[in-house]
Amino acid sequence: QGLALDLGCGSGLDALLYSHTFSGVIAVDAVPKNVRYAKRLLASRSNVELLNVAVVSRDDAARNTTAVVYENVGRVDWSSLDKPIDGEVGMLARRVPATSCSDLLQKYTDVVYLKVDLEGSDSSCLDAFRDAAVALPTWLSVEVPCFYSPCRVGSEVQHLAVALVAQLVDLGYGRFKLVAQSPQNMRCWPNRCSRLVPTSVALPNTGASLPLPRSYTMAGLPGPLAVDIEVGEQWRSA
Repeated sequence: QGLALDLGCGSGLDALLYSHTFSGVIAVDAVPKNVRYAKRLLASRSNVELLNVAVVSRDDAARNTTAVVYENVGRVDWSSLDKPIDGEVGMLARRVPATSCSDLLQKYTDVVYLKVDLEGSDSSCLDAFRDAAVALPTWLSVEVPCFYSPCRVGSEVQHLAVALVAQLVDLGYGRFKLVAQSPQNMRCWPNRCSRLVPTSVALPNTGASLPLPRSYTMAGLPGPLAVDIEVGEQWRSA
């Protein structure tokens, strides 16, 4: 029960699963094209609210009511709030309403599961728990940089990952699982195919089993359903 807040919902695959797991879902994305895809995917889910807003820092949200997002015309997952580098093509600037993690968490007070996938702004979002009088959600999912780039010892991305875990510990989270951030149960293409994963998941406290649509999630199973890439259903200690 309770709300799931999906920050960086993309095309809505995670939100679709959350809608079967939680009593309600607030799905947020800055990219207009992503929200259009998600609206079609989630059309039958009455417990999902979609917001086309950019999640920025609390200071930026206080200064500006809008933000510019750079929409990739070819890939739904390659858009960003960061200005494209010189020579990068296929990016369109879109101006959308802006808000902050603090504002969202103050508005939706019964969030029990929070997913943060804001492409580089994850850490500033977590600062909302210090900056504002908001309660920690029971479950929190956040992208660790090592899962996206090589995490060599001493590399910049490793330092970012360690700093993020330390930030979570400082907030009060003491247990965690490392979950592969990749499409689960994905379709096979002619030249490659994903590893096999379960096609259904048991919902807690219901005894029911939910069939999972193909390509159902990018962030892995939420909350207590999460499966660690090495230790399975066990929790690691921070």
